Amino acid sequence: MKNSTIFSAAILAAGLSINVQSAYAGSKMLDYIDANSTRLRGAIETNSAGNVDPFVVQIYSQGNECVVIAVVTQGVDLTATLISTNGTVWFDDDSGGSLRPLIKARTSGRGWYPLVFSTFAGFSGTSDITFDYGRFPAASAKCANPTSPVAASNKSPRG
Repeated sequence: MKNSTIFSAAILAAGLSINVQSAYAGSKMLDYIDANSTRLRGAIETNSAGNVDPFVVQIYSQGNECVVIAVVTQGVDLTATLISTNGTVWFDDDSGGSLRPLIKARTSGRGWYPLVFSTFAGFSGTSDITFDYGRFPAASAKCANPTSPVAASNKSPRG
């Protein structure tokens, strides 16, 4: 008992003397831009086996609003795909200029929407990505010229 008490006191004392680094050390994953927008970071990578791994994240929409996804920086040519809770799909390649994707989706359903960044045509490449995610009223000027949903395929699945 005495040895375990001394040992516990030594661990506590050592823990108190450790220099704790700031929570902001290293790169941050997100920054708040304003009440409606957040800047996020991710990465695309081609691994040693040649597999091109996309960056996938789920974003939220309350529904009946405009969700804007705007790539700010990229090191490879990217495409973006956003999928709604009801299966509506928005896709963009270069609408943000300089080969950057930009999606302005007028959403109808509340929930989590998968967002996928991939390399153009599946080309290999490794890159950090910085993008802005914003939620605005559906009639907002931020949603002028919205991205049209991709037409659903009329082909039946093969099995």
